Amino acid sequence: METEFGNYKLIKYLGGGGFGDVYLAEKWGGPCKIYLAVKKIRINSETTEEAKKELIKEASILKEINSEFLVEYYDSFQYNGIPYLVMDYYDKGDLYQLIFQKNFNGGDIRKKIFSIFTKILLGLYELHKQHIIHRDIKPGNIMIVDDFTPKIGDLGLAKILGSTNSTMNTIAGTLIYQAPEMINSNPSYTSKCDIWSLGITLYMMFLKKKPYPENNPGQLLFLIMQGKYNPIPVNSDSDLKKLTEKILCIDPLKRPSAEQIIEDPILQKNLKLYGLTNLVIKTKNKLKKNLDEKSKEKNLNFPKYYLKNNLRYVDLLAWVKDLRCPYCCKMPEKANHFLHDIQTLGGGNVDKVDWNRCDQVDFIYWEFYCDKCGKYFGVHNDYIATHYK
Repeated sequence: METEFGNYKLIKYLGGGGFGDVYLAEKWGGPCKIYLAVKKIRINSETTEEAKKELIKEASILKEINSEFLVEYYDSFQYNGIPYLVMDYYDKGDLYQLIFQKNFNGGDIRKKIFSIFTKILLGLYELHKQHIIHRDIKPGNIMIVDDFTPKIGDLGLAKILGSTNSTMNTIAGTLIYQAPEMINSNPSYTSKCDIWSLGITLYMMFLKKKPYPENNPGQLLFLIMQGKYNPIPVNSDSDLKKLTEKILCIDPLKRPSAEQIIEDPILQKNLKLYGLTNLVIKTKNKLKKNLDEKSKEKNLNFPKYYLKNNLRYVDLLAWVKDLRCPYCCKMPEKANHFLHDIQTLGGGNVDKVDWNRCDQVDFIYWEFYCDKCGKYFGVHNDYIATHYK
């Protein structure tokens, strides 16, 4: 295998999963050595160029997410036809390793569990608010730094959703952490699948064991689809038991969202007990500010205009042809219909449109619906006029 390419030199193999192999790498070109983790995506003969480009595109979106609870992505590229993702490297291992270490059980174990759980929850809250489903939440994908702070990693399967009510129809992730709705005969799931996986992770953190027997795959599938797991002992910590059982609700419509779990009285009580309330407030305020800034950027993305008699005139046809949903980057349904209506003026031929029949149109706010992702979005300005020659 080639070990040097671009600005990176692979040093050693760290491990692998179902979607690729991870290497420790050194980045060149700076005054000091920088060590990063490079994930080589596993491809096969059926992997299309379009799929590779889509993966690189998704990784570039992840680079824009700024969260202290997510592994930071630095770069994504193709080399010799193979996609690579470059991210932060952590040498303290993952949550799965930590759960079964003796030092994890020392000290105030309850405080450690609530602290780690809350930070993973906040990471998911940030992802879901930005319409991203992780789809592979498990202890092995949660890296640990020095102060027991978790970092959600392996976002290679993440998909940008146009709405938290949108659904994904692809089974992915490790079986025992998958939500029941992910593995039924007609899978259709939302961000609530990450919440189920979080519940399984919490179960393992305080019981130090997996919730299902793994020696019988058929039985395992049946148990997951029925929403059944090894019962939590009655003498377990009351708050952890109630919180886990509340999260592991088989009905995704009744299963709480990340935001609802944050506001749950059980968690709120323990946030105050362990001094985590300010962390939650800070995270929510930071995310709101970031989303507000992104929203302003989208609202400023108006069609090009030219000035005439102190009014702004827009080539509406050219604008609609290029209009894309700001959430999924595809042409929304209403825009398609609108473009069709304009083309009809010229007998279906854009080049034959009779511009004299197009009156000047004043508007303050137009709303579009994207049938690709189920999201409504608006384009507005103080005063925009459309005009054709």
